[in-house]
Amino acid sequence: MRGRPNLDTIAQQLNLTDDQKPKFRSIMESQMQKMRELRQNPDFASLSPEDRRAKLKAIQDDTAAQMKTLLTPEQFEKWQKMPQMGARGRRMGPPPGAENAGGTNAPPPPPANPPQQ
Repeated sequence: MRGRPNLDTIAQQLNLTDDQKPKFRSIMESQMQKMRELRQNPDFASLSPEDRRAKLKAIQDDTAAQMKTLLTPEQFEKWQKMPQMGARGRRMGPPPGAENAGGTNAPPPPPANPPQQ
């Protein structure tokens, strides 16, 4: 289950009501299933990186639209800020403009030593 968000922990962090919990779980499990099916599709590997991102983003956008109707505005905002749930995508690295925002999660290079006189 590596990389899979713990839905109970997320539900607790969002302070979901008893009514919201099963709906939240259903939406998240549906998203995970759609992503799994997409990645297992033999045609997926032959797509360009842009097309792959577009297909994954469509699933993420659909999930976000469902969450927006289920969650309160405060819960939705908090959900989007969670690293594993955010609108940027799932675990895709730092946001644009952040340290290491060059497409890798490698640490930044060490600072250059000033010239010694």
